[in-house]
Amino acid sequence: MNLLQAAIDYSDEKFDYIFMLSGFDYPLWSTNRITTFLEQNKWGNHLWAMAVETTYYLCDLQREIRPDFEIRCLGRFCNRALRAVCRKVFKVLQFKKPKRLKVEGQEWLVYKGSDYFCVSWELAKYVVTMYRSHKVIKKYFKHTFAPSECVIHTIAFNSPFASSCTQICGEYRGLASLTPLHYIDGCHIKVLEEEDFAKLIASGKMFARKFRTGTSEKLIALLDSKRASE
Repeated sequence: MNLLQAAIDYSDEKFDYIFMLSGFDYPLWSTNRITTFLEQNKWGNHLWAMAVETTYYLCDLQREIRPDFEIRCLGRFCNRALRAVCRKVFKVLQFKKPKRLKVEGQEWLVYKGSDYFCVSWELAKYVVTMYRSHKVIKKYFKHTFAPSECVIHTIAFNSPFASSCTQICGEYRGLASLTPLHYIDGCHIKVLEEEDFAKLIASGKMFARKFRTGTSEKLIALLDSKRASE
């Protein structure tokens, strides 16, 4: 949220799109190819998500209360252990979050997607504004597993921009199925190497993750050569 806020409030210009990327990501396409694609798909938001209540696994995970606290006099290990104990106690006592979120008297479905997306300036501004002005949203997601994979998507899919995003239906098939522009290998996200070059190119994805110094240099060199030829 701070990154989106900074892009909106402190930038010298208004961008058409804002990408959410991490240091483990790397482009598979050239800059020209990315720009052309976005120009041809003007104002579409590359944000995918599932309504969590449509699948038991996601619903159960989302409703679980995961206390987020840090007691200074305790070390990192003790804090982690204490949080785990609290989580188990809440689970045994059947203390859960409600399935849906109430905002301004309206019931919102909760959505889960990926941290990695590309949205229009207008949607990014709307998301930040709603998050800052409605404490109930922050409160609901504060003690949640991977809130960054839920809060932005929940706001977007309960907004006037919902029709420009993509709702995924059916059974949950892992994070890769909710990541529109990134190639991801496996549920634990494999570190990519030279041997993965062919399947990355065949994937048709714009980015891939994850790359790591000391492991992915040869792959990056191949990708750079391919991108330079586009």
